[in-house]
Amino acid sequence: MFRLIPFQEYEPNFRLALNKIAIESVVNGGDPIISLSGWKPSCINIGYTQKIKEVLNLEEIKKQNIQIVRRESAGGAIYLGEKSDICWGIIADSKYFRNDITKIYQDTSKKIISALNEMKISTKHKPINDIILENGNGKISGSAIKQIKNITYIHGTLLYKLNKEILN
Repeated sequence: MFRLIPFQEYEPNFRLALNKIAIESVVNGGDPIISLSGWKPSCINIGYTQKIKEVLNLEEIKKQNIQIVRRESAGGAIYLGEKSDICWGIIADSKYFRNDITKIYQDTSKKIISALNEMKISTKHKPINDIILENGNGKISGSAIKQIKNITYIHGTLLYKLNKEILN
């Protein structure tokens, strides 16, 4: 049985710590977890391999007093703002997923696209890990995967308001 962590806005560093604890719980035999969250205050969340100066407008970030945090998974920088996105995550034994990262992204994207279609939002999967509007006019979701021992953690963001001034 999956545990649900219902939507709540979190302070960025607290949310990243919660992710670590949730992953550790599942690695140690706890129930799989599905989580939903937002961020308060706003922050920039960057992938573990990214170089901050190459992907962020640091002058604008400093001017707006926005915190920068680094997640343990890969992927691109994303502005996570108050009431601008919904973050989701699934932490489960890898047996729940296909044994191919590309297929995991495809399968997860299909589920999200199906839910968006029910809300009359036409989207499509853009390999490897994005969901874009059907008309091609914008990315509304990206995701990343981290695999630890026998656990897969896939997480992503559904954007509904974007601050383009912050990202290069």
